Amino acid sequence: MENRKEGLSFVFGLMVGTLVGASVAIILAPQSGERTREVLRDRALEYKERAADFATELREDAHELLEKSRNYYKQRVSPPVSFPEPPPATEA
Repeated sequence: MENRKEGLSFVFGLMVGTLVGASVAIILAPQSGERTREVLRDRALEYKERAADFATELREDAHELLEKSRNYYKQRVSPPVSFPEPPPATEA
């Protein structure tokens, strides 16, 4: 579980770093302010869509993992075995 958290943190950091790097590159590019704002807006919308898709996929994966875990638990953990009551002892 710890490795999965580290992996998600890395992916999130990579996405944020990419966004920041692209923004800085666009701001420093030699083009008009209006064009730069347009490019920034387009990129922001694109990254917003990508983040929403990623979140949806992550949610679906988590739901699938939860279902698999439930099924595994149901298969592995059986209800307690009940034994029939012994017949009453007869006195001879």
